[in-house]
Amino acid sequence: MSEVITKASEYDGLMEQKIDAQRKYCVDNEVPFFAQRKVCSECKKPWALCGPGEKITLKAAGSMHITGCPHCPASWCD
Repeated sequence: MSEVITKASEYDGLMEQKIDAQRKYCVDNEVPFFAQRKVCSECKKPWALCGPGEKITLKAAGSMHITGCPHCPASWCD
């Protein structure tokens, strides 16, 4: 059971790293920070999903402006 908790905490840690990377990108590039929530308000999926189905890597989160959900057509800048 501790293995599952470790994996869950690693997952949460990576999600936080992605959110922090996106926050830093936005501050550095003086653009609005739209990806503040962990999950999309439309499809309820985490935009910073880690592992299978991952659409935005940690590197990408720190190098591009995220304005919408990578899983559905929701835009967060409207």
